[in-house]
Amino acid sequence: MIPFYTLGTVYFAHAVGVKFNWSSIKDKLILLTIPFALLTFCYFLFLKNIMVDLSQPLKTFLDFAYPLGDIIPITLALITFVMVKDVVLRYVV
Repeated sequence: MIPFYTLGTVYFAHAVGVKFNWSSIKDKLILLTIPFALLTFCYFLFLKNIMVDLSQPLKTFLDFAYPLGDIIPITLALITFVMVKDVVLRYVV
């Protein structure tokens, strides 16, 4: 499901007209701070109390991968929301 959420968000961003431009400092800040903030939030909320158990590597991997995998579509959705807001405001004003 996560790849489809991600693909849908990317297609929605392209359909609306969002351009990810690495030359703008504002876009760099958006594209770097939102994922960092959400990963930090995810760590302190979900992963802080998980112990690494090397005797069960699959369980340990899934304990870390499941919350981090859920953050990816949320991160892309927030980035798309912020970028779409800028595109819509450009045409309204």
